[in-house]
Amino acid sequence: MPVLGGVRPPIALLLIASVSLAVFAAWGLFRFDSRDISPSALTSERYVAQDSALAFTSSINGSAADLNDVTTAFSRGNPVQPDAVLDHMVTTYHGWRGVGIVDAGSGRLIAQRGENLPLQSLSQPQESRTAGPVTSVVRLATGEARLLSYSVLTWPNHAQWLVITSGTVRLPRSETDTHAMALLDSKGAVIASEGFERVKGFDVQQQFASRGQAIAARAGQRVQSGEAAKGRFRGASGSIPGDPKDSRHFLIGYASLSGAPEGSTAASMALTIATVAEAAQEPQDAVDAAASSRLITGGGLLGLGLLTAGLLLIGIQRPLLRLFIQSRRISQGDLARRVSVPKSGEAARLGRALEQLRLQLLGRAADGEQSRSLRHRRRGIGMRSLLLCAAAILVLWSAPLLLILNHVGDSAAIPQAVVNGQQDRTNSLADRIRRSLSEDRADLSAAARQMNNKTSGQEMQNILDAALARHPYYRSLHVQDAQGKVVAKAGESDRLRTAGGQGSGELEIIERNNRPAIVETVAVEGIPDARIVGELHIDFLNALLKRPGLGQVRLVDDRLRVIGSNAGYLAFEKLPNRDLDGLATVVGRPTELRAKSAIQRSGDRVSIAAAAPVSISSTKPLNWTVVSWQPADELDIPEYRLQNRTVLAGLLGLTVVAGCLGWVHIVVVRPLRQLASHAENLAAGDRRTVLYPVHHDEVGAITRSLELIRQQLQAQDQSMRVAVDSPEQLVQAAPAGRN
Repeated sequence: MPVLGGVRPPIALLLIASVSLAVFAAWGLFRFDSRDISPSALTSERYVAQDSALAFTSSINGSAADLNDVTTAFSRGNPVQPDAVLDHMVTTYHGWRGVGIVDAGSGRLIAQRGENLPLQSLSQPQESRTAGPVTSVVRLATGEARLLSYSVLTWPNHAQWLVITSGTVRLPRSETDTHAMALLDSKGAVIASEGFERVKGFDVQQQFASRGQAIAARAGQRVQSGEAAKGRFRGASGSIPGDPKDSRHFLIGYASLSGAPEGSTAASMALTIATVAEAAQEPQDAVDAAASSRLITGGGLLGLGLLTAGLLLIGIQRPLLRLFIQSRRISQGDLARRVSVPKSGEAARLGRALEQLRLQLLGRAADGEQSRSLRHRRRGIGMRSLLLCAAAILVLWSAPLLLILNHVGDSAAIPQAVVNGQQDRTNSLADRIRRSLSEDRADLSAAARQMNNKTSGQEMQNILDAALARHPYYRSLHVQDAQGKVVAKAGESDRLRTAGGQGSGELEIIERNNRPAIVETVAVEGIPDARIVGELHIDFLNALLKRPGLGQVRLVDDRLRVIGSNAGYLAFEKLPNRDLDGLATVVGRPTELRAKSAIQRSGDRVSIAAAAPVSISSTKPLNWTVVSWQPADELDIPEYRLQNRTVLAGLLGLTVVAGCLGWVHIVVVRPLRQLASHAENLAAGDRRTVLYPVHHDEVGAITRSLELIRQQLQAQDQSMRVAVDSPEQLVQAAPAGRN
């Protein structure tokens, strides 16, 4: 008898799997550590740090780009006085606290506007002569921090100048007033901070003295090159719990500025953004529910598994082994004892057939009616019914786990830190869109300032081509005169039909071929009633909306029509439900105009939603809103963790049922049913059908015994026919002895 064949292995495996799953469910699936901070809150804080780093780097890169535009524009013309350059910078750009010009060769200050520049903090000027804008963070004697940027201004046959700007280090502010932020250098020291007065009990110097260096070291690690391709944050980021104080627990998220796009100014700065928020202690409801689930699932499965294994042992294995022993006894010629016929099922049919075959081997003719009705006596519970009963017993354990036990419904407790993070990140996304659109409009304004009534059409064309090359997110650029005639164009050739007037700074969205088109209009001051019209790629907005951990993100207009998304969408479709419409409507009111969040419960579905307005100063009010939402069951919340583990235990139970009982049915029950039919036919007089064993197991052994019995009966029938035809030959040919 093979070790891995027959009825024993699946029943033994069922018993072992039931015991193992019971232990695993009790000590693995439903074992919860009592944590002070929810993992979902830590994950949310990490994403908040990433978005804050992106917002801060966007501010740095924008300032550097403005400085580069100044030096590039003046380098193309003839040399001018230093005061002309500084007057233009002060008039056009208002984000710098101080500007100045330094001779690149001697380091002498030539001209200055605003606050005094910390020139002693500059690196060697020679390093920047062939480079673009260089930005660094310096500390003043007062302890304040400044962003110091400089770029080279070059003319032929003229001394090189360094145009220097000094700006305040403005860290992003939390919309919910629940997050504080700090800027750390490469050694983990705090350079600048914002909002720590809102996080009560958090000692900035003490916390970052012990953790700042470790955070900076982690943030300085390189990430895999595939991260950016997957749409994730490019730089290193993470989150850790802070040191608790007076039963208060804190979250610390960090993200490196190296996550900025490659080649940008901020990407080369060894700085790290750290965010801090207070977190409520994780509720113990899930831990208590998990403790009670141990007894229910572990003990229940252990008892039901033993019951099922016992049922299979008594109903299938034991009758089958008895039939195997008796069939071998009969095939070997031991015909004295009657066959012990099982009570019901296929085993009973096979036992009755063996008894008839024993009588036939003894030369006793069976009752004719009994022999004819042998194949029709199939009363009682069969082995398939036993398997169905065993499956029902185990499904009785698995079904409640899949459908009822530990299911959260709409009663999930969402950590407030996660809700605040959703709101802050949505507001950060709206601010990112606002900044990008404002920068786009500034780029158009810079192109418009290069034109006047003396600029030829070819020169306008060159200006537009250069602007389109620097800013590929534009789909097309046009210069239109007072009559709307296109004077110069770049990009795609189709003409824009704008709904706006001639004013500068106009931003609108129009519908073209059932697709949204974002159009910006800037007046050309040097040409009366002329304007530059630029159309942005809609994918430009969609790319801004793609941030991990926010769920579904939509950008809607003032009519709540979708004009942008981080996933697939239909242009100008509505939001999926009324709750989101109501949230977007409240946020877009002139009296509100601030981000809001809500926990939306609908049936058994719970989701976290947030909305933030995109406020852009324009000649026409722009009531756009960013709306984000994500199901709560996708978050690492204790209740959903317990629910998922409960469902996993139920699925594992169904797998055990299907695997073990299916094995018994395929290897034992189905071949045994066929063998019972063959045995009944053999007992009814079929001597011509040869019986072949399919598997080398108990059923195969019974098949071989029946084949031997068939051969013996066939030889007996032949001997009887010969005796009838020639009795004398039968007497002479009769063997002697035991043979």
